[in-house]
Amino acid sequence: MRQFNFILVLMLFLGLSSGWGLGQREQHSAQILTIAVPRTISSAPLLVLEGKTLESNQIQVNIYDDHPLALAEFLAGRSDVLLTGYQLGLSRWHADQGVRHLATVVWGVSSILTKNLPQEGLEALRGKTILVPFAGSPLEVQLKALLKSANLLDTVTIDYSPITQMPALLLQGRTDAIAVPEPIVSRLVLQNQARILMNFATEWERLTGDARSPQVSLFVKSSELSQRLKVFQTLRDAVRQKLTQGYTDQELTLLAQRLEIPVELAKKALASTLFSLPDNATQYRLLETYHRYVADNLAPKSEFLVP
Repeated sequence: MRQFNFILVLMLFLGLSSGWGLGQREQHSAQILTIAVPRTISSAPLLVLEGKTLESNQIQVNIYDDHPLALAEFLAGRSDVLLTGYQLGLSRWHADQGVRHLATVVWGVSSILTKNLPQEGLEALRGKTILVPFAGSPLEVQLKALLKSANLLDTVTIDYSPITQMPALLLQGRTDAIAVPEPIVSRLVLQNQARILMNFATEWERLTGDARSPQVSLFVKSSELSQRLKVFQTLRDAVRQKLTQGYTDQELTLLAQRLEIPVELAKKALASTLFSLPDNATQYRLLETYHRYVADNLAPKSEFLVP
């Protein structure tokens, strides 16, 4: 009997001191909010939120290399929030309204690079060949709108190549120009292997009066909005705050490590990327402007945006 009482007291003591075991510890631990981001500089404001807790949700950021695969895994429940190309998320919304736009974070991230052409803007492409990632890609859609506005559309040959292969093709002289995003642009410029013929954001501002066109956006699943709206909104606010504050030296080192690039390249790529997180009314106006100029009839309705 004495031995039983001793064991009981010991169990009570251990239970109180440890929070009644694993189940109690889990009760007080934060939930995990998993964010999938591409291996590009566009992911910077999300990567530095790794490990922080928002609305009792601890942020975990996973890097991916394949956008369509990341979207499929996101829809299958392997991530809670997805940072990907605006057009990819928009296409999914048009298909079944299964995703919603939480925020567009990047509004300009690409440039046209050349090796031998003179730096004369779009006019230098007359009679030349330029590579874009694939037929119907956002870069092709926007490039065609810019070329059309300059009466150059019928004078330029647009061809296709995976982004990872474009630099080699340019340096080998197998194309006149390539349309690529950061940090590829800054890497080739820093290495003196290519120069910028045209920056998309700069040309877009000349055409529309505003440099911002939707490039990289955060998406959440429509089915999770009712349960997690507050945490999604808090995440959006945290990203907006980070874009306002800038990055510390420690954060820049972290970014360089996560993206596997030198710190100098990370700094230049950040400076060359148009980050912005305006309010929903402004975002919706910019989306409408974008679709009006590219004339794709895919402008979303206002309910596409998370309140």
